[in-house]
Amino acid sequence: MNKILKKILSGFNIRSISSKLRAALFFVCLISILITGAVSYTSAQNALYENIYGKLTSLRIRQAQDIESYFKKLNTQVLALSEFPFVINAFKEMRAGYQKLESQPLPPEKFKRLSEFHETEVFPKFDRTFKPLPLLDVHLPQSSAGRYLQYEYSAQNAYPFNEKEKLVNANDGSDYSQAHAKFHPRFKRVLELFDYYDIWRCIIEV
Repeated sequence: MNKILKKILSGFNIRSISSKLRAALFFVCLISILITGAVSYTSAQNALYENIYGKLTSLRIRQAQDIESYFKKLNTQVLALSEFPFVINAFKEMRAGYQKLESQPLPPEKFKRLSEFHETEVFPKFDRTFKPLPLLDVHLPQSSAGRYLQYEYSAQNAYPFNEKEKLVNANDGSDYSQAHAKFHPRFKRVLELFDYYDIWRCIIEV
């Protein structure tokens, strides 16, 4: 009887050890799979981040190069245009006409119209998210000639706001307007050929 009982108990022990081994192997395999999966996920995530970062860096460098190239090209074009005879003559004649207008203060009624032009047509174009909005006294030209010409070529310009450049001659009889009528079509042609938004004449006095 004792021998039979020992055999039965030994059988249970063997099966119990076998089950424990299978369970231990299962958990070892499961942990290995989880660790491998976590490592693979982390590696893939890092590789994806590096790929995206590399593309964004390349895009930033390319955009910076495009901007630099654009300004270099623009600088070359301006330098070339500054040597054209018609540009030199335009600067001379229009500057002379501008200086004559310095002695002609804008009458009160015209100044009022110029102020209304800024308040009703210019200021509304500003983005309302930027505070504060520009002050009229700061925004208006400080020189008599500047106010005179802004009145004639902007406030009194019958063309829509974005088409003011179509006005060739203000017909005010000034030397400036005569020069403007003479050279404006050529400057407008340059603007169209080079796809400029606008052309500003700047005189730097040193």
